[in-house]
Amino acid sequence: MELAKNTFENFPDWILEKWQSIADLLAEIIGIPAPLIMKNENDFMEVFISSHSENNPYSSGAKEKLIRQFKRVIELDLALLQSFEFKTSQLSADIVREIADRKLAEAWHQERRDHLRHTDQVLKLVQSSLEAASDALYWMTPDSRIVKVNNAACRLLGYTRNELLQLTVFDVDAHYNEEKWGPHFHELRKLGTLKFESEQRTKDGQLIPVEIVANYIRFGDEEYNCAFVRDITERKQAEEVHRQIELKYRTLFESADDAILLFTGGAWVDCNPGASKVFHCTREQIIGANPIKFSPPMQPSGLSSEEDAIRKINLAFTGEPQFFEWEHIRLDGTPFAAEVKLNRLDLAGQPYMQAIVRDVSLRKLAEEKIREKDIQFRKLSANVSDLIYQFTRRPDGTYFVPIASEGIRNIFGCSPEDVLDDFT
Repeated sequence: MELAKNTFENFPDWILEKWQSIADLLAEIIGIPAPLIMKNENDFMEVFISSHSENNPYSSGAKEKLIRQFKRVIELDLALLQSFEFKTSQLSADIVREIADRKLAEAWHQERRDHLRHTDQVLKLVQSSLEAASDALYWMTPDSRIVKVNNAACRLLGYTRNELLQLTVFDVDAHYNEEKWGPHFHELRKLGTLKFESEQRTKDGQLIPVEIVANYIRFGDEEYNCAFVRDITERKQAEEVHRQIELKYRTLFESADDAILLFTGGAWVDCNPGASKVFHCTREQIIGANPIKFSPPMQPSGLSSEEDAIRKINLAFTGEPQFFEWEHIRLDGTPFAAEVKLNRLDLAGQPYMQAIVRDVSLRKLAEEKIREKDIQFRKLSANVSDLIYQFTRRPDGTYFVPIASEGIRNIFGCSPEDVLDDFT
């Protein structure tokens, strides 16, 4: 009796639920009103599972006292169960293992279905992204056939998708033919990725400069060249403008009579041929030298050349251009008068100082001669009562007197300074 009691109590809920389903199913199929699963406890039979069918007079928990003959039959049944060593724990373990295996299998299949669903979603996302990409995309075979393109490829070349898929690489690329395509695909197969520039031909025959990133793709037994193609027309135009500007300024740089030098890190790093003429030395003797090498210790103003140069250079580096007169010396130590312009330049993210040095020694000499003659003229005119002057007419019709003796006071009643700028 004890075995039956323990057996029912130790079964897990899911088994009891299965038994309930079986009882209900029997009631429906066989048509009996009360399929029951009973348990024996002492001299009573208790309804353990009762079907949910109509007209079932029994409910779970109902008990009936056993008559002696029926009780004997039950005892024989229980003895039979014991003789087969029916062990509830072992049966439960086997059932649990079977269910666990089934659950694992179901979980694996569900995970597989989820993975395939996720993979499908990712592929759709990738496909949508490639179709929406601004760069053209081509899939090409080793025999040069175009087998897949995106919308950008159609826009770039002016073909419909169906038209492009009827073409080969040679129809759209101006620099590839059968002779070049084979080695190109072999190199791509070896390296995996290639990046280069080419030109593609549109439907109306126009050539478009492009940058191509080709990728080797193997899918099963099939090989593909998957190429992303970018229109670089604007970049090429900008490069040409930059090249023209660079050529223009390089021409000015090379042909200027003034010395043009670049300074950074305490030394000259570049100069034009005019610098060699101004400082009477070679380019190699200038590059790497400190600017102070080409200045005397002191300026005519009495200031230290080094201190004043550092001050002016620092001001220019802060963005304040400098223009001043300076006394330089040539490589052999000969001094000469110069006008200097300092400007900051930022090249490739690095600050440089550009110095333009103009030799004005001849102009200074001419100005000195003019001053000497002016002094001589004034000394001469001071002793003459008559008027001595130089009368000049400007292009706009106005007149001025750059030189006049003191005699102008007696004749015109004005001083030489009054008519220096205007004598109308």
